[in-house]
Amino acid sequence: MGSIAIERREITAADYDIDAKKYRAEDALTEDVIKGLEVAGGCIVRNLFGQNTVYSITKDFEPHLKAHQASADYFWPTETTLLNGLVSKSDTFARELVGNGTFQAASEHFLTRPYKGFWVGQRLVQPVSKPQMNNTCAFRIAPGAKDQGFHRDDNVHHGWNGHDDAYRIGRDTGVAIFMALTPTHKANGATRFIPGSHLWDYNRPPPETNDNCVYIELNPGDAWFMLHSTLHGGSANTTEDEYRFICMATSTTGLLRQEENQYLANDIEKIKKLPLHLQRFLGWGISDPWKGYVELKDPILTLNPNEKDLVNTEY
Repeated sequence: MGSIAIERREITAADYDIDAKKYRAEDALTEDVIKGLEVAGGCIVRNLFGQNTVYSITKDFEPHLKAHQASADYFWPTETTLLNGLVSKSDTFARELVGNGTFQAASEHFLTRPYKGFWVGQRLVQPVSKPQMNNTCAFRIAPGAKDQGFHRDDNVHHGWNGHDDAYRIGRDTGVAIFMALTPTHKANGATRFIPGSHLWDYNRPPPETNDNCVYIELNPGDAWFMLHSTLHGGSANTTEDEYRFICMATSTTGLLRQEENQYLANDIEKIKKLPLHLQRFLGWGISDPWKGYVELKDPILTLNPNEKDLVNTEY
């Protein structure tokens, strides 16, 4: 995959706010999401998920929230309740959000890594590493939470880029999709992001004020796509009685270690019930040529021992 250059121009709201209802084909929507990510670093898609999906995921998460203690560390406000390992906590989350076609396609666009190749005798082999799941998270922010500091999500993979005038494939190690489960607005802590910051030099510290940020205000079912190189952070929840509830999934390249250990975080019996393409995406698959094998075999066979012809790659 070659470099993709985007003409440098002023970023407008149209670059990061589109309405899924305007599109009849997922491919057309995906094309605009990818363009928005390349230009602005983030993109809102209105009404991407139906209200039945929002209700189902919320209902699945509720029992876990009641049993979970609030977070308390330097990164999250103490008023935050966190959930992880979401793939086996909600089948709807796994199939509808993780399996969302636009998220999958955007991940492939930004994170597929072709290899120039290696020789096996006189044969040149040129494998391609596909993206994989990186982590899942749901967070409920209570009143009283303060601004989260601006940060990039590629820190877990030691991301470090210089300034660039145009987006180039290879700059990012991750893509994120967020879904609003409750109304999300500036007063109850909507995420703020800095358009164009995915092209900044990492030696440049984040701004100390919110003057040039955009607040990602969402209704339930709206989605927010973001590159991991984009500066963003949750904002203060200044309401008296509103909770902001968001769930998310992120992807990374197949060459990097996953941030969340999917193999220990999820119930393997529930993973076995998911479609094969999601099993592979979650990490139960080979990153070509051989990364992740079990007994020199593709781990997808561990989940599906009676299936034939699941492994097509031979070297």
